Parts: sequence; structure tokens; C-alpha cells
Amino acid sequence: MGEAGSLREPAADDTDTVTQAGGDSLEHATWRDVPGGYYALPIFGDNDETEFGYVLYERRVPRTTSTGRTIGGHRWRRALVAAEGVDMAELLADDLDDEQFDVGCILRDPDYYRAELGRLTGKCGWCGRRLTDPDSKMCGMGPECARGIR
Repeated sequence: MGEAGSLREPAADDTDTVTQAGGDSLEHATWRDVPGGYYALPIFGDNDETEFGYVLYERRVPRTTSTGRTIGGHRWRRALVAAEGVDMAELLADDLDDEQFDVGCILRDPDYYRAELGRLTGKCGWCGRRLTDPDSKMCGMGPECARGIR
């Protein structure tokens, strides 16, 4: 098996200057700029066809109740999931820890990577709940999050 490659960007080509919604460049973006949710970024081989696995991210943000109480804190977790037949040690040994690149990919198209996680794991990429409906599993989001009730 060849060397594990890099993550594939879906939204912008290399020559574009990509900006966040607020107009700031992604060059200095950090994980704190990523909206809350769950994300899956595929890891591809050098030929961009062989899928080696996924990098999974969880981004939690504190929320404020109606009484003004803050619940939770900031959290950013990362995990690697190897595809079937891929040696996890090889994935870990490869240089896949470019967090700045991952953050840029997520910020370019957060809904795509949330849905990707939902399709991969069967959990909603927005709230993390288990998806039971086949249509929800296919789009990676539950009906409540799809309606924007969350």
C-alpha cells in the first residue's frame, strides 16, 4: 500500500482566496472559528481515488440558557478512523495533523463535512443524535436539525 495522502478540499481551488462569512481570511482561522457540530474529513491517497479513512472532529461551544447561565465549554476533539484494510499505524505515522488545513476545509463548507459524518457514522452531524430514518442517514442530518429547530 502506498503512503497515505492528504485531505481533499471540496469547495475552493488552490488559487482562490477563501474567506469566512465575516470576510476574514482563513489563513489565521483556528478551531474556535469552527461552528459547533460534528465533522468527517476523508483522507485520500496520492491519486485522490483511494480512501484511507477519515479524520473526525467534534466542536462544542458553550450555550447560554434563558436565565443567562452558561452551560458547557469550548471543546475540540479529533480522531482518526482507518478504512478497512488500512493499517492505523501507517495513518498515524503519516503527517495528517495539519489542523490549520482541516479547519480551513471545515470553514469553507461546514455543512458538507457535517453531512459526511452523518452518512459515515449514522449520527446527525449537527447535534450528534443517532439517525434512524434511512433518508436522514443518507443526508447525514435528522429531521429536527433539517427544520432548523435545534
